[in-house]
Amino acid sequence: MARKGTVMVSPFISPDEKLVMQVLLQEKRPFILLTDNGFRDYYKPADSLFDACEQGNLLILSPWPHDDKKRHISRADCVALNTMAEEICMCLCDTSANIPSAT
Repeated sequence: MARKGTVMVSPFISPDEKLVMQVLLQEKRPFILLTDNGFRDYYKPADSLFDACEQGNLLILSPWPHDDKKRHISRADCVALNTMAEEICMCLCDTSANIPSAT
């Protein structure tokens, strides 16, 4: 779907999802990454994520503030992030349905 113009939205947690994210990065496809641990002051994504942000292909969002002590994502956090991804997709679909096509 990304190759047809769909913006992918996910926390990209599972190994298979991480592979999808790598393909999105390699092919310079736009996507939204939901992260579970907020942003430190002066946060800068690493390497290919930084490049994707710089190119306008990646938006990184986090619903929670950064916690220096957080080391592992919980199942509850995974479920919450996936629910948020679904809600974002629903909002994007609702918005795009109201945009007139350029013909």
